[in-house]
Amino acid sequence: MKQTFILLAILLLAGVSRAGSPELVQWRADLATTEVRNLYLRHGDSATLRARLYLRGMPYNPTNAVCYFQTNGMGHAWWSAPCSIASNTVSVAWTPLLERAGADLYQLVVRVDDAAWRAAALLYLRPAPGPEPDEIPVILDFGTIAYTNAPWATAQEAVRASSEAIYDAVTTIDSGHVDTVSEIRDTLLELIEKLKLINEQPGTHTP
Repeated sequence: MKQTFILLAILLLAGVSRAGSPELVQWRADLATTEVRNLYLRHGDSATLRARLYLRGMPYNPTNAVCYFQTNGMGHAWWSAPCSIASNTVSVAWTPLLERAGADLYQLVVRVDDAAWRAAALLYLRPAPGPEPDEIPVILDFGTIAYTNAPWATAQEAVRASSEAIYDAVTTIDSGHVDTVSEIRDTLLELIEKLKLINEQPGTHTP
C-alpha cells in the first residue's frame, strides 16, 4: 500500500512538472541544405524552440548561435533572441514578449558559428483567445491630461456660437424678411438645429 502511494505521488509530481514546464518544439536541420521546417504554436504560448543540427548527416556542434526572426513586410530588418547550445542542439526561448508584431507567421533563422551555417523555420501562431482575452479597459481622465490644439469647441466657444446663432435668428425676424408665421417657425427651427449641433460637439458636455 505504501509503495502505491509513493507511485501515485511520483506520477502527480511528474504531471505538475510537465504542465508547468514550457512546451518543447524540436526540428532537425541539416546545415548543408536550404530546407525550411514548419513549426506550430498558439498565440501567447511560451515554448522552447530547439534545432538539432546536422551537417551532411553528421551531428554538428556549434560554438555560438543567434536566432533572428521577422514577420511580413519587414524587409531586411530582423529581431534577435539569444540561444543556448548543448552538444548539437540550439535552443531559443519563445515567449509572448517576442510576438512584437502580433503576427500569425514568423520566419526564424538560427545563425551558428558566425553565420557560416543556418537553420531556418517558419513559426505559425494559431489563434488562442485563452481564458481571459486581451481586453484592456481604457479610462481617460481629461483632468490629468495636458493637450494642445483640441479638436473640439471649448465651453466659451460654444456659448459664443450659440449667442451668434440666436442673434442671427432674431435679426432675420426683425429685418422684415420673414412675414409669415411659417417663415418665423422655420427660422426658429433652424436656430434649434444649430444649437443642437453646437451642444453635441465633443468636449462641450459636463459629465
